[in-house]
Amino acid sequence: MDAIRAQTPPELQYLVDDGFNRIVLYDNTAVSATSEKTPNGKYKVTLEVQARKVQADGNGAETPLPLADYIEIGVFSGKKDEEKPLYLKKEKLTEERKTFEIIVDHAPTLAGIDPYNKLIDRNADDNMIDITRRRPSTRLAEKGGSPGDVQSSSLRSRSRNGVMESLRAVFGELENL
Repeated sequence: MDAIRAQTPPELQYLVDDGFNRIVLYDNTAVSATSEKTPNGKYKVTLEVQARKVQADGNGAETPLPLADYIEIGVFSGKKDEEKPLYLKKEKLTEERKTFEIIVDHAPTLAGIDPYNKLIDRNADDNMIDITRRRPSTRLAEKGGSPGDVQSSSLRSRSRNGVMESLRAVFGELENL
């Protein structure tokens, strides 16, 4: 054990303790992930993650541990179980919740925390999440709008393009919608 500790850098000594001296469990979750195509053709991914760390004793009682761990953050393309990494990096997490902004070259489909389940996690199925696409809101921002205006602007546009007529046909003559 002394040989391992001697070869381990100071910032990674916690791995020796976590791996050999105590029972450590994680609760890592990918909370949300969106992407937006940038003007230069790349994709900006915004990924929110949550991470918790506990120590369990021999009887199953758990004690929260402070988080100061390097955990992989990943962005992928392709279908689940066939994904290809676009970004994979160990990031130091010191807070329970953190948001990352990551630029990748290709359209992403999945993102997550500890995507290859290297850490002992209570529910490894929630480490990855599908990425939701966001349309750039530059036109609204230039006019002083907010990102929330994108949805209402889109709904107004669709109503002008026949949605209201379809509703009238289904529900009868509705005046002043």
